Amino acid sequence: MTDDLAHSDDNEWEQLTRGRPFITNLGYQPNYVQKVPDGPPMLMGRFAVFLPLPEDQARHQIVEVGHDLAYLQQKYEVADELVLQLAAG
Repeated sequence: MTDDLAHSDDNEWEQLTRGRPFITNLGYQPNYVQKVPDGPPMLMGRFAVFLPLPEDQARHQIVEVGHDLAYLQQKYEVADELVLQLAAG
């Protein structure tokens, strides 16, 4: 990938998400994580909500992960076009 192409992709991403909350769809398979080293596995949510950082609207942080997309969209006022599917490798 050339630097120009990478820069172009960054500009498109920033135009889409700058200052706006978005949700990523982490996929259809349930994901499990360990809560504590010796504890039972804990189900991890399918959808991750990203909100812009107050000091830098081009950067985001994950604020909530859950399974109920409609609830997360309503709670964080995320439009359908900002529910994004992670690309398959």
